[in-house]
Amino acid sequence: MIRDITTIVAEEKVNIAAISFTNHDDGTTLTFLTLETRGLEQLSRLLAKIEGIRGVTSAARLGDEATAKGSPLG
Repeated sequence: MIRDITTIVAEEKVNIAAISFTNHDDGTTLTFLTLETRGLEQLSRLLAKIEGIRGVTSAARLGDEATAKGSPLG
């Protein structure tokens, strides 16, 4: 699945600045990506494509408040 995500990001010519994974006991994985996009339009397009990947439950933008609340990337 991460290959599918990174392929989509690469096709959009977006840089992945950071990536972090948290595996859960129920078999799911929480993945945080820090992406360098050209703006909200490109980010929205990426999120929609990522949500379309089989096995992805959801994809969302986290703002600065997520970093302040202890995100693995903060």
